[in-house]
Amino acid sequence: MIASEMSELLRWPLFHAVVVLAVAIYALNAILIAVESGYDLWGRFVLGCLQGLGGGALRDFLIGGNRLPLSFMRDPAFIGAIAGVTLVVSVLSASRADFHRSAAFQRTKKYADICGFAALATVGACIGVAAGVAWFWVPVFAALSSAGGGALRDIAVMKAPTTFRGVIFEEVAAFGGLVLLAAIHVEDRKSTRL
Repeated sequence: MIASEMSELLRWPLFHAVVVLAVAIYALNAILIAVESGYDLWGRFVLGCLQGLGGGALRDFLIGGNRLPLSFMRDPAFIGAIAGVTLVVSVLSASRADFHRSAAFQRTKKYADICGFAALATVGACIGVAAGVAWFWVPVFAALSSAGGGALRDIAVMKAPTTFRGVIFEEVAAFGGLVLLAAIHVEDRKSTRL
């Protein structure tokens, strides 16, 4: 019952818009890292795609079934959003030589990481519930959906993934997945009593 209700939520146009926005925000963090590292337009776009879409792609490969082919392969909104963010950031970067040294740049990079991560962790947990997987996979999919993209980005730039070196992002995402499961369980019990 819960899986079908969650599947219905995933089909809402507003939910889709939120997911595309979350992917774009999370990709922004990687694009800003690419600007700091002196990457060209293509490098910025690729890093944005890895971070914004990578964790979700890994999750969907594990789920299989109707999650394949990957949603971003069927829906140009995801790639379009990342391309748009890449272009805007590149224009801003080209217009100011010290763009990547400003405090606003560093704050934007930090909050894009936090906000995108939180949103994609929630999306990953919801997709796990909708897929009807065993309960213990839901927190794994929350963590993978968010931290997986950042790990792929780090690997692409030949850096040890920060999530493997004491940054507790994936633990927080997994805990959030467990909280979502608990809330669903409580709500399910309430509706059964009525």
